Amino acid sequence: MKNINKLFKIILKSFQKYGLMSGIQLLWIAYKSISYRSKFISKRPMRFLSFEVNAPNPRLLLALINEIFISEEYFNALSHVKKNNPLIIDAGANIGVSLLYWKKNFINPRILAFEPAKNLEEILKMNISKNYINAQVEDVALGYHEGSVKFFLDNNHLTTGSTNEKRGGGGIMKLNNASFQTLFVNTMKLIWLKSILKVRSQVF
Repeated sequence: MKNINKLFKIILKSFQKYGLMSGIQLLWIAYKSISYRSKFISKRPMRFLSFEVNAPNPRLLLALINEIFISEEYFNALSHVKKNNPLIIDAGANIGVSLLYWKKNFINPRILAFEPAKNLEEILKMNISKNYINAQVEDVALGYHEGSVKFFLDNNHLTTGSTNEKRGGGGIMKLNNASFQTLFVNTMKLIWLKSILKVRSQVF
């Protein structure tokens, strides 16, 4: 019952923020998430607002839409950034729902997206292409040092992983790691452009 009430609140908030169609779209995604069984990538994209989104499963998509579009966790960043043609660094881009949010709220944003997990990077690139987003994808993790790092994956939830073994799972993937220092040296103009740096990753 608690889950049903939570879903109802998410759908109601979507309707209030984005109109009737968004509520109907979320209702369909919610229905798909309840009936979801397979852990493989959906070959048919789901729609939210004007976007077509592929996701490994509808539950993940619903959670990301709630976090990014409904709860608007990145809303405070919007007022500090110029509207037209900002440069956005998205560290931990996942399947790209945050990139859709940037596209909705900015005019011609340029996005540098980091996503080291290969299974997510494939879907991220798919969503970038489908929605005509101006983004460059780097398949590396970000941390304090360059080199490589172990990434622990939960085999039962293909989108759950961490560089912390206790937070990840039994599957192990070796990732390339770029340093924050290198990133900032190459993008010093960020300070002058009033751009966004969004980090959704563990620092190691």
